[in-house]
Amino acid sequence: MPPFTPFNRSFGRNIPVGAAESFDTLPVVRTVSPTAARTTGGTSVTITGYKFTWDGVTPPVVMFGDFPGTNVVVVNTNTITVDSPVANETGIVNVTVTTYGGTGTLEESFNLYAHTIASVTPNYGT
Repeated sequence: MPPFTPFNRSFGRNIPVGAAESFDTLPVVRTVSPTAARTTGGTSVTITGYKFTWDGVTPPVVMFGDFPGTNVVVVNTNTITVDSPVANETGIVNVTVTTYGGTGTLEESFNLYAHTIASVTPNYGT
């Protein structure tokens, strides 16, 4: 019979007791495309980087500043697609990806903007 090896649970992983734990599972966010969307939400955004893994139970969470993205899909360990959030504030925000291994951030990488009026017809009146 093989010897019993006790395990600690960390970030959903079994790590042998006494083994050096590393944080090699931290996600890294490299690019966000497009880099802007209206505060009404629903714009499809592609995030690239690496270590976009998940434990099969809790999917990654993508935040645009304080607002959560929706319909998060892990395409592969280097790509996530997500719909931009409905937001009640405008401005340039950080994009974060949180997995069971931790959180990666691309600072000041996304612009949430409000609707703009492009034209008024007719352009005269009283």
